[in-house]
Amino acid sequence: MKRDEGRFADRSLAESMLDRRVLFLFGDLDDRRAGELAMALMALDAGRDEPITLHIDIPGGTLDGSLSVIDTIDLLSVPVHATSSARVEGSAIGVLAVCERRTASANARFRFGAPQDSFAGGAAEAERWIRQHRDRLDRFVARLSEATGQTRERLHADIETGRYLDAEEALRYGLIDEVLGRPGADVVPLTGRVDPMSPRPPPN
Repeated sequence: MKRDEGRFADRSLAESMLDRRVLFLFGDLDDRRAGELAMALMALDAGRDEPITLHIDIPGGTLDGSLSVIDTIDLLSVPVHATSSARVEGSAIGVLAVCERRTASANARFRFGAPQDSFAGGAAEAERWIRQHRDRLDRFVARLSEATGQTRERLHADIETGRYLDAEEALRYGLIDEVLGRPGADVVPLTGRVDPMSPRPPPN
């Protein structure tokens, strides 16, 4: 296949997936990629009323990037269904958690962890950045608590320790609703989220 033909095939595939309302989020969720994803979600939201499917495989990302995608998903008028067959790590876990329907393959893995954020500047600016970062992290944890039913204290502790969950543990944790391909899988009803004031039992 010639180079131009290859580019046309790639473009046709991308257009076909968008027409099917499918988006892929692979690689680190940095601020640039988060902005692109937010725009794509809003464009699909304005198009039709069918759900959007988001495939996620993310080794990490920035807190601001994750929050911007979370805020966008919360504002959409159509539901977003998320699925992962590989891994979701760091603050990107929040993107998965806030989706309307959340599934994962039996081999998927999840890891809580500190966001990939950094700062360069003087002492005064550093202190202000630390305060702002703490406020954003608290807002992130509050939204994650609503989505999973876990307490904020539990979530802060799991982020601090970088806790790993396999698919079954993520199901019990409230991070996903279904493990795909699992015989007799327990599926959480999709008519509403678990009351955040009634946390789920902790995973073993």
